[in-house]
Amino acid sequence: MPWWIDYGWSFFPLLLIIVSLRSFFYEPFKIPSGSMKPTLWVHDFILVNKFAYGLRLPVTKTKLTDGAKPKRGDVVVFRAPHEPEKDYIKRLIALPGDTVYYTPSQQVFIKPNCRTEQAIAAAKKANLTCGVKNKIRQTLVSARGFEGADVYQENLAGVSHDILIEPEAKGVDRYSAQFVSRYNDAVRAGEKVNKRQLFASVGAYYEDWKKGVVVPENSFFVMGDNRNHSSDARFWGFVPESMMVGKAEAIWLHLEFGFEEKGGILSYIPTGVNFDRVGAIK
Repeated sequence: MPWWIDYGWSFFPLLLIIVSLRSFFYEPFKIPSGSMKPTLWVHDFILVNKFAYGLRLPVTKTKLTDGAKPKRGDVVVFRAPHEPEKDYIKRLIALPGDTVYYTPSQQVFIKPNCRTEQAIAAAKKANLTCGVKNKIRQTLVSARGFEGADVYQENLAGVSHDILIEPEAKGVDRYSAQFVSRYNDAVRAGEKVNKRQLFASVGAYYEDWKKGVVVPENSFFVMGDNRNHSSDARFWGFVPESMMVGKAEAIWLHLEFGFEEKGGILSYIPTGVNFDRVGAIK
């Protein structure tokens, strides 16, 4: 056997281990947008636990093991329902059977699913009272404290994390009954319209969230922590359980690009590493 073939085969076990780890267990992702600020920044490199919610085959996505159940407050990676070829990252807000409310004042309420003993126990553990709208506490940390937005600490089912809300956005309702009526007319007329893609493209709410909407079985309601700059379930609907990829667990690297605003080839060259960003994701 030629030396170069023998040399190449010596790397095969290592390559197999790397591919297996990436396909079934852990996979690195790079944050491409600011929708999860201040929790995650552009150019954060994160590690996603792909077996947290059960192992799946890489191509068919057939579930091999059940794993843990996703919890309110988890930061999750999934394939976007309106763009299934893309991976999105958001915070899980509500579980199947929950009734979720999102008001024009940017306030979240959850009436938890309490139809089973297991669901009642989960609601109690999350400090949510069955049968009532639970206001998710938001405490102002810093007015205009992050890129012109107000920073709030949100406590979602015992998970404390910071979110961003622009003061100008309070009182703005992105639900349009007129737009929904036009969509329904188009469907009745026989037009083939993808509701998820349509509502996401115009930035209109998928449902009238202020009135409360029940999360369907095997689905989840997710939002970005940067509430006024996030394309999420408010605009394109619930995430099916089958499209979940895994749980984001840690930031392992953050690169800085000092020439990014200048454009051109220099914008792709890292100019530093921010080690303060490295750590667990809350």
